[in-house]
Formats: sequence, structure tokens, C-alpha cells
Amino acid sequence: VARALDLESPLQEDLSLEKGNSSRWVRALSSFNSFDGKSVTALDFRTGELIENPISPLTRGTTEETIVQLPEGEQHLIAVKTDDFVISTGFYAEGRYLLYSLADGSARYCLSYPDCPEYPDLQEKTKGMLYASSILRLRPDGQAFVCADMYSGMIDFCRVSPEGIERVKLEQLSYPRVEISETPEPQVLYRKENRFGFMDIAVTPERIYALYSGKTYARDRQGAFVSNRLLEYDWEGNLMQTFNFDVGLTGITYDEDEGLLYGITGDSKMSVVKLKL
Repeated sequence: VARALDLESPLQEDLSLEKGNSSRWVRALSSFNSFDGKSVTALDFRTGELIENPISPLTRGTTEETIVQLPEGEQHLIAVKTDDFVISTGFYAEGRYLLYSLADGSARYCLSYPDCPEYPDLQEKTKGMLYASSILRLRPDGQAFVCADMYSGMIDFCRVSPEGIERVKLEQLSYPRVEISETPEPQVLYRKENRFGFMDIAVTPERIYALYSGKTYARDRQGAFVSNRLLEYDWEGNLMQTFNFDVGLTGITYDEDEGLLYGITGDSKMSVVKLKL
């Protein structure tokens, strides 16, 4: 179950993201996203179903949902949806991103996974496993997106065109420090010295705000999972500004109506704070 909190009311509403009433049918959900602020999508990574539920004030209290079945036979992990298409990533052999048309159900695989210098000859599916913990955010007009890795400093700036998906810029702030084996089955083990990457991303029509850790478990322990640094990019992948905070954050979100950025603190109180940039 996903829970929606109305900041103007103490009421809490559960979004219908379970299949049936029995706990054995509870979906395995990941990749929560909201493209237009009127609905939220979540991917069932076991079945490849992308579930969309309304969250706008006019539709609260309803249980209506829509389901998009992504191509079967693939392991989908992260997905975002517009009115016209879905972009997803997972363990794909044919490309880094899947562009799935909602109009005709056609699927195109685009671009390649980032490389890993320590292992230059990896299979594409193994690279998909290496960069599996991704954050995917669409620009509000749906014509560009950013994808960042939580376990390295990889951040990918892309645009959507009639020909498919084009890479604008691929930035690598740090490479994964891992042990990888592809026999008998692909296996990826992260070292304690691995530098964690992006904890969350928020986007506006002009900017990308990326919450970056840059810490290691060997040195920072659980503190590696919170971030004190915010990187501001434009949609061409240029770093515009860097902000450092005294408080550690685990998440960020942009309020379009207010034009403000909010953060979620990583302490036990889970506070919401206004970020002054």
C-alpha cells in the first residue's frame, strides 16, 4: 500500500496498489513516480506491470487504476510514464533504456549501459545488474529525462526524439568498486570502499537537482545513505551550482506551485525541511 499525505489536512489516504485482498497478492512495488502531479505510478518488478493511481484532489477517494503491461520476458526495474510512452530500465540485453509506445505497444531499446573500467568486457545484462539501483525522472514536458545510479556517481542526461532516445551527456563522478563474476551466473558484489552516488533527484523545466552522497560504507557506515550535498544541473548536463547542508537528507521533491524545493531528513524524526538555495 502507498499512503498519500495531505499537508493541508490531517487525513491520510491509502492508494489502491494491492492486487486483491489476500496478502499473498501484494505487489512487489518500486519506482514511485508522478509525471503530472495528478497521478502516481509504481512498477511491479515481478510482473512488469506499471500501475497508475490518481492522487489529485478531484480524484482522491477513488480506487480507479490503470495498468500498463511492459514487454514480457524482460526484467524491468525502474519506469516512468507520460500520456504517450513509458521509459524503463532493467536487465536488458538490447539496450540501456526501453521506450514503450502507449499508442501501438511498440518497444524500442536505446543506448548502451555505462562501462566499468575494471571490467571492460562485461555483457550488457551484467552491466544492467551493476547499474540496477537507478533513479529515473522525466522533465515536465516529457521530452527529456535524467537517470542516476545510487551505487556510483553515474548520471545520464537524455532526450526523447521521434527516432528514440538520445544521450545528451553521461557524467561519471565515481565508478563502482565491485567484484564481478559472470560464471556460472552474473554476480555483482560491492566493496565497502565503494562510493555511494545519488540518493534522490527532483526536476523542474529548467533544472535538475541531484542529492549526492559521495560517501563510503567503510568510512561513514549508515551515514553513507544520507546526503549533505545537492548538485544543480541544467538539462544539457552542465553543473551549475553545488550546495552543502548541515543536515543529512534522504530525499528531495520540488513543489511546482510554490517554486520551492523540500528535503526529507535522514534522522529518526523524518522531518520535511524547506531548502533555501
